[in-house]
Amino acid sequence: LKPGFAFLFLSLLGNLGLLFFFKYFDFAAGLFNSAMKAGGLELTVPALGLLLPVGISFYTFQTLSYTIDVYRGNLPVERSFGRFSLYVTFFPQLVAGPIVRASEFIPDIQKGIYHFLPDATDFNYGVFQFLGGLLKKMLADWLAFGLIDRVYENSSMFTSAEALIVFYAYGLQIYGDFSGYTDMAMGSARLLGFRLTDNFNRPYQSASISEFWRRWHISLGSWFRDYVYISLGGNRSLVLRNLFVTMFLAGLWHGAGLMFIGWGIYHGFFLILERYLGQGKADGNAPGLGLGSTEGFSWTRIPRQILTLHLVLLGWVLFRSHNLDQFMEFFSTIGNMKWAIPNAKPMYIAVVVLAYMYHLSPVAWREKAADLWNRQKLAVQISLTFVLLTGLYQISVQDVQPFIYFQF
Repeated sequence: LKPGFAFLFLSLLGNLGLLFFFKYFDFAAGLFNSAMKAGGLELTVPALGLLLPVGISFYTFQTLSYTIDVYRGNLPVERSFGRFSLYVTFFPQLVAGPIVRASEFIPDIQKGIYHFLPDATDFNYGVFQFLGGLLKKMLADWLAFGLIDRVYENSSMFTSAEALIVFYAYGLQIYGDFSGYTDMAMGSARLLGFRLTDNFNRPYQSASISEFWRRWHISLGSWFRDYVYISLGGNRSLVLRNLFVTMFLAGLWHGAGLMFIGWGIYHGFFLILERYLGQGKADGNAPGLGLGSTEGFSWTRIPRQILTLHLVLLGWVLFRSHNLDQFMEFFSTIGNMKWAIPNAKPMYIAVVVLAYMYHLSPVAWREKAADLWNRQKLAVQISLTFVLLTGLYQISVQDVQPFIYFQF
């Protein structure tokens, strides 16, 4: 063992112990009690009913990245408690990511906070990115309130067509909700002069599940790759086992529930299958090839993109369902062959279609829009912001819709 392993062990024990205590204790106690009852024993562990600290999974992983990188020799020890505290508690991304690595943040703040004073470009881009994230979040809430939540609460009350619309709409909701928070976090940080790493790269353009995980929640996927998958042996030995364990833990990270674990195993199965078939490694080297790209268009990639999108959407039903009965009821509704849409307004369908069309567009278009925004005069920017906020107010829902990833 390397020198300092005892300190690494204590850090892992403390951080993961707190995470287990607050997030997984009641879940583990429930499984234990069920096992004892099935075995005819009356031994039970009482549930604690603790409130889950918001964002605990995110800042736990951030602090672990520091500890592990220092142990591996990839990062020098940070002697300033103030700088370390700023890294851990940096408020824009504290509760729902992206998961910022210590090696990406601490070396820069060692140069001095004055290093991060924003210029006009930073400020303009930060406002643009924040407004874009707000738009995503508001549309996600509108989609949820308009049909998604009602269908998942009682799928049998709706038609096949409405359930199928929700099948596609939830993919947009969870993407808009999570990437919307990320954009607002990155925009807020940019206003302060900090540049955080991107967390999404048009994930529904992926042509394999392997590529999807290089585009979706990039900071989490890379964290599990570097600190779990590689630590287990990576590509050196027992690759399929390493993939399974990594995705099992990724599913468990998302929530203390069997459906989250099932979702992780579902993705792990396809990652294993793609690795066994030798697929997925080359995907994503040229982001956007196929649908949504104006450069390097490839017809052969389109069928794989369509297949991958539907595999991901199928997984989202597993992710969204509270239990297996709800999951089966949802697809039973799709199979009832009733194609009327009394509960889905044409505007709702139009937004779903337009949102997917936007998502399949090249990322370069977003950068061009940001540059265009940056070139506008202040009066024009203020006017456009007022129009956007007024429009968002019109579609705002009455009930507070917390960010989906706040629960993780």
